[in-house]
Amino acid sequence: MNKPAATMTIECIAACAQQADWDEWLKHTDADLTQESVQSCVRVIEQTGLHSDFFGKVAASEVVVAGLNYREQLMAKGLNSRQRAILELLAAEGKVGQRGAARIFAPEAVTRLALEMRGRFPYFLGSEFASDAGQRDRLYPLHIEDLEALTLKDSSFDAAFTCDVLEHVVDLNACLRELARILRPGGVMISTHPFTWKAEHRRRAIVRNGTIEHLTTPEYHGNPVSDKGSLVFTVPGWQILEDCRQAGFARAEMVMIASTEKAIFGAPNTPFINVLRAYK
Repeated sequence: MNKPAATMTIECIAACAQQADWDEWLKHTDADLTQESVQSCVRVIEQTGLHSDFFGKVAASEVVVAGLNYREQLMAKGLNSRQRAILELLAAEGKVGQRGAARIFAPEAVTRLALEMRGRFPYFLGSEFASDAGQRDRLYPLHIEDLEALTLKDSSFDAAFTCDVLEHVVDLNACLRELARILRPGGVMISTHPFTWKAEHRRRAIVRNGTIEHLTTPEYHGNPVSDKGSLVFTVPGWQILEDCRQAGFARAEMVMIASTEKAIFGAPNTPFINVLRAYK
C-alpha cells in the first residue's frame, strides 16, 4: 500500500555496469516508482525542502516546480534535477567533494552550475566551444575548448563533468578519450545526457566530408552562448559504458537516481535521472 501523500518518499540509487544489471535491479526493487507516487513526492519537497550533500539543507522557499518534466523543471538553488545529480555524485567523491583544491574541468563557463563550482573550487576550469574565429572573439575572454581535441595537459584533473553535452559532440569516442586523458589515475568523469535505454546509440546526425548529414529530423537543444542552439548528433545507449572502457577508463557505470530527500527526479514516465560515472 502506498504511503499517504504527506509522507510519501522515494530513495533509490542503482549503479549498473551493464544493461543486465539494470534489468535485474528492476525485477527486485520494491520501490513505488509510478508517476503518481513521484508527483506525491514532489509535493512533499515543495512543502519541506530537501537535503543536499553538496548544499546542505535547502529550504522549501528555494524550490521551484515549473512543470512535470522534473529532470528540467524541478529546481532548487536555481539548478534542475540533472544538474544537482552531478553535484551530489561529486560530493560523494571523498577526494573531490571535500577538497576545495580539487581540479575539476567542465565544458561550461557561464551557467549557474559553472558559477556554483567556481565559487567552491578555485581550481575549477569551465570552458565554452567556439566553431569559428568570429564566435571565439564574441566569447572572449572565456576559455575555449573543443571536447574532441582538448588543449589541457594529460593527467591534470581530479574530476570532469559534462551536463547534457555528450549528445552534441560529433565524435563521441574522441570526446571520451580526451576526458580520460586529462584525468589523473583514480579521477572520475560524471555526465548527464539523454538516454535511449536501448543497447545501441541512436545516431541522429553525422559529419561526412565536412558536411552535416541528418539521419532523422534535426533536433536542437538550448545553448547559453548560441541563439541557434546545439544540434544533437548521438543519443547514447548502454553501449556508452563499453565506449568508456575502450577510451581508457578503468570502469564505467550508469547511476540511476530518484530521491525525495535530494529532490532528484526524471521526466514523465521516467522517474530516474541517469548519470554516467567513469573512473580512470
